[in-house]
Amino acid sequence: MKSVAKVFIIISAVVYGISAFVMLILAIVSGITFDTLVNNLVNQGYNQDIASTSVQLTIILFSVMFVLCLISLVLSIVCFKKLNNAIGKKGMVAWGVVTLLFVNLISGILMLCMDDIDYAR
Repeated sequence: MKSVAKVFIIISAVVYGISAFVMLILAIVSGITFDTLVNNLVNQGYNQDIASTSVQLTIILFSVMFVLCLISLVLSIVCFKKLNNAIGKKGMVAWGVVTLLFVNLISGILMLCMDDIDYAR
C-alpha cells in the first residue's frame, strides 16, 4: 500500500506543478494584455469600469489559483518524503490527514489505513 500511496502522491505533484505553471502563465498574459482585454470588452458594449474590474478579478483569480496549486505541490513533496521515510504509523496519522485534505484523496485514505507492517515494506 505504501507504494500505491507514493504513486498517487507523485501523480498529484505532477498535476499540481502543471496547473501552477498554467495559472502563472495565464496571470502573466492577462496582466500584460490588460489594456487590450479592457478595450475589447469596451468595444463589445461594456462599461469601462466594469471591464477593468472584470479583468482585474480574472488576474486575481489566476494568481490565487497559482498560490493554491503551489501550496498543494509543496505539500505533495513533503508528504512524499514523510511517507518515504516512515517506519511506523506513529506520527503519520497527521500527515495522512494533510494528504487526504490537500494532496490526494486516495493517498490520504491509504496512509490512514496502513498498519506498521505496511510502512516497513
